[in-house]
Amino acid sequence: SIIAYEDIIYKSVQEEKLWGDIVGKEIKYITDHMPNQHRLGEGIKLVASTREAKQALCVLQFKLFKAYLRNDHTLLSVFQRTAGTNFSVKQRLACFFMYLCTIMVATGTFYGIEQSNVVQDVIASFSISLVGTLPVMITKKIFEKAKPEIEKSTKHNLDE
Repeated sequence: SIIAYEDIIYKSVQEEKLWGDIVGKEIKYITDHMPNQHRLGEGIKLVASTREAKQALCVLQFKLFKAYLRNDHTLLSVFQRTAGTNFSVKQRLACFFMYLCTIMVATGTFYGIEQSNVVQDVIASFSISLVGTLPVMITKKIFEKAKPEIEKSTKHNLDE
């Protein structure tokens, strides 16, 4: 996380690290695309009062959706992640491999069993999805909640 850097109080470090971080991207998207910023806190109806404001709000939502999808999707996050998460590439690959393995095991449990009607087919698909997604989701949350290492200041030695 960007907060783990002691040097973040310096403007040069903020410029260098913040804008590549997910928090920096959120700040940039919100400041660039939020319509009627003076109306924030008064409700969505006043913020999106005109057609242009509604379009700007949709653009903001889409940009934030893309940024979050790059970090949260099990496969896309391996290739297109942004900085600022406590979730390394190795951990992301491990979660993807875990997802793949659990899906294969869950699919194997239903192999050879004939699904005679649509309801049984939907229940089997739901079970496979649940078995494949739940362990990965729990593991991702454990990785993300892990405390980041504090990056010591390079600009000033605080012990002296």
